[in-house]
Amino acid sequence: MRLPGAEDLTYCGGNYHHEVVRTSNGWRSARLTEENLWFSNHPATITD
Repeated sequence: MRLPGAEDLTYCGGNYHHEVVRTSNGWRSARLTEENLWFSNHPATITD
């Protein structure tokens, strides 16, 4: 992805924690949490 403040692309990785519930209309998302584990070229770590 390209983040504000970064000249080059930024890469990240992690896990999605997805909770689903079964309804009469099928499975539905109840909650989604993103857990970022690593970043490469994050703008906060770029120094001049």
